[in-house]
Amino acid sequence: MNDKTIQKIFDLKNLSFGKNDWIWWFWLFFFENPTNPEKPRQVAILWSARNDIVKCNGMKMDTKKLLKEDGSLDGGVAAWYFDGSKMYNNLLLSRVKINLNQFGITTSSPNTSFQFNEGVFHITVEDKMKFEATLLNDTNKFVSPWEKGHKYFGLGYDMIGINKLKLKASINGEISEGSAYFQKVFLKGPAVPWYWGIFHFKDGACLSYFNPYLLGKSIKKDVSFYDGKTLHLSLIHI
Repeated sequence: MNDKTIQKIFDLKNLSFGKNDWIWWFWLFFFENPTNPEKPRQVAILWSARNDIVKCNGMKMDTKKLLKEDGSLDGGVAAWYFDGSKMYNNLLLSRVKINLNQFGITTSSPNTSFQFNEGVFHITVEDKMKFEATLLNDTNKFVSPWEKGHKYFGLGYDMIGINKLKLKASINGEISEGSAYFQKVFLKGPAVPWYWGIFHFKDGACLSYFNPYLLGKSIKKDVSFYDGKTLHLSLIHI
């Protein structure tokens, strides 16, 4: 990943926030479960801010001024954890001030961070969870960092994503390995609902699924599958 792309992950200088505009940074981690290897553990963490009222699991997060003068955002942080047998839906769910710098995000109460340093992404949740996500030594465009956007009349989205990274996870001091997924999205204006999924497999394969819909009907279905060597695009397209 080049430095310009890294800076885009955290840089908000060229963004203007109008009504309904939404920005988020999202990590999804899959990692070993020694207790039951057939059921890997998962952690998802999201930093998000929207220029409107948002309700998440009963918590209302609204703001009158999304972007502050010091460059921070009035937003929220949420996380869930599946330990292999039990789901903790509200591992984190708090309204927070999201502090940004050139290479990172931090919050307090709860203490979380997302930093980039010497080629590695470092993510922490309080003092109990630590993750190190490293880019794969693979030039295939599906598992390399990518950028895309889609807009009509100034409305639409800009997105940076990494479909798969190598992961080192520490939960309460217990070290394990796995894989990770990342996305940053800036959504300008209203958007249609969508279904989405990312799936990581033991042999290095990876599959993504995206299905937006309108008025209860699917607009299109896209599935991309990387088998570890070859990328198979649009296995389904309706």
